[in-house]
This record gives sequence, C-alpha cells and structure tokens, in this order.
Amino acid sequence: MKKRGSSGGASINNNSAPLILRTIVFMLNSSSYANLKRFFLMFACGWVFSQHALAQSPSPDIFGNYHQIMGNAGIADSEFLNAATTPNIAKKEAWYEKAAKKGNREAIGNLAMLLYCGDERPKDTQRAFELLHQLSELGSAPAPWLIGIAYYFGDSVPQSYEKSLPWLELSARRGNPHAVKLVAEMYDKGLGIPKSESKNSWWLEFAAAHGHQKSQLQLAERLLRKASTEDEFIAVYYWLLGARKQGAAIDETTVTLIESKIDSRKLAVIKDADAKLGPFRWSSWDDASVIGAYIFPCMRHLQNPVLAQMSLQR
Repeated sequence: MKKRGSSGGASINNNSAPLILRTIVFMLNSSSYANLKRFFLMFACGWVFSQHALAQSPSPDIFGNYHQIMGNAGIADSEFLNAATTPNIAKKEAWYEKAAKKGNREAIGNLAMLLYCGDERPKDTQRAFELLHQLSELGSAPAPWLIGIAYYFGDSVPQSYEKSLPWLELSARRGNPHAVKLVAEMYDKGLGIPKSESKNSWWLEFAAAHGHQKSQLQLAERLLRKASTEDEFIAVYYWLLGARKQGAAIDETTVTLIESKIDSRKLAVIKDADAKLGPFRWSSWDDASVIGAYIFPCMRHLQNPVLAQMSLQR
C-alpha cells in the first residue's frame, strides 16, 4: 500500500524503488538538493582551477616551441631565452645579437661576455668592449667593472691603472662591492695614482655604510688612533657597533675605554637605539643582483688567483 507524505511531497518505499527513482526523490527534497548543488559547485570550481594550474605549467617542449615562435616574431625576451637555452654557439650568438639590437640588457651583457671570453668561440675584444660601453651607458654596474678589471690586469688590453680607475669608480658608485674594494686599495697603495688617505677613507666609509665588516673595523681603528674629542670617539663607537652586529670579535676593554669618553646620557641614547634597531639600516650588498653572471665568467679568470679570490667577505 502506498504511503502519503505528511507534507504532501513525494514519498516512496526505499526498499522496492529503483536506484534512479530514489535519486530523483532525493534531489526533490529541498535540503538534500541544496547540499548536492554545493557539491557540484565545488567540483566545478576544482576542475576549473586544476585546468588553470595545468595551463600555467607547460611542458618543456611547449615552452621551447612557444619562445621559438615568439623569437621568430621579433620578441626580444624570447630571443634572449632562445640564446640562453640553445647549445649551438652560432645560434646562441645570432639570438643574442637580435635581442641586443632591441636593447635587451641581459642579451647585451651575455653577448659581450661570449665575445670577450673566447671560451666557446674566437674572441672579439673590440666588439665586446663596444657592447660593454653600450651597457654602461644604460646604467649597468657590471659593465664598467669588467672594462675596469680588463685594464687593471691587462686582460686582452694593454695594462693601465690610469684607464682602469674611472671605470672602477663608476661601477663602485653604482653599488658594486668588488669595485668599491678595489678602488679603496688603489688609493691606499697608490696604484697608478698618488696615494690618498682621504679618498681611501671615503671609499672605506662607502663600503662600511653598506655593511662591509672589514671596512667598518678599518675605519674604527684608523679613527681611534687619532681620536681626541667626544664626537670622534662616538664615530669610532658607531663603526665598532656595526662590526659587532655582524659577528666581528671586538675587544671589550677597547669598548669600555671608548664608552668612558662619551657622555653617559648620549651613550644611553646610542645603546637604546642599538638595542631596538641596530646602529645601521643597511642598504646591503647583494652580489647576485649587482653582478649577476658577469663577475668572472671567463675560464682564464677562474685561474687567476687574484680574481678568483676577489670577494667581499662580510
């Protein structure tokens, strides 16, 4: 005997009805149907997002073919990527040339190094220097650095400290820590130029203000030898605090001596600031972004003991 639902809605004997009929009745129930709609909505959203994720992760073949098409259409970024990924040196150079003509900086730099090093093809120093000059005019820090060290060591050009210095100073002013270090040494040792303690100190302070621990210690030692006024002892204390913050071992007897030369109220302010913020807000060096792949990319540079060891140790 059939039963009537108390609400007048559909009702059926669950044991005897076919599965499809029971499913229809389930969907007609308002609360169950709402849950089912939520389920299908979640399923649809998940499917859409999964397809989007797959679209964002193309296979290497699709990626390569895409940039071949875009490169042939004259897109500079794709021309650069084609050059960077092809093992064929002739094709690499041709792709770099195309992207370089459109002003792609990475292509100009990589092409310059390909021609300058001669590791994979015969050297073309003249063309390499033309590209490095072009890159330098665009504001690059690595380009004048490479021109500078070429003259500094006589690498593919006649050795000349005088020609080296302006290029190294330009690179240093653009934030290249290796150039800063080399320029400071040139003024300290008088390499091709008269010795200048004031200019050496200026470059030391430039490096110290960017977090170079050894420069901070050098400045502190140099100032301490001449310190006689409270302000001079404060300057010494400032650089020592910076070096100590970066892990330098500081003689506490020296620190106590310097603290005794500073007014207690000023010292309290300095210590409070040091505890809360540290004495510096570094615009610290970032070798990877400043120099990129251009530090010493040539095989012969890696064999040069001076160049191979030239790094800015914190």
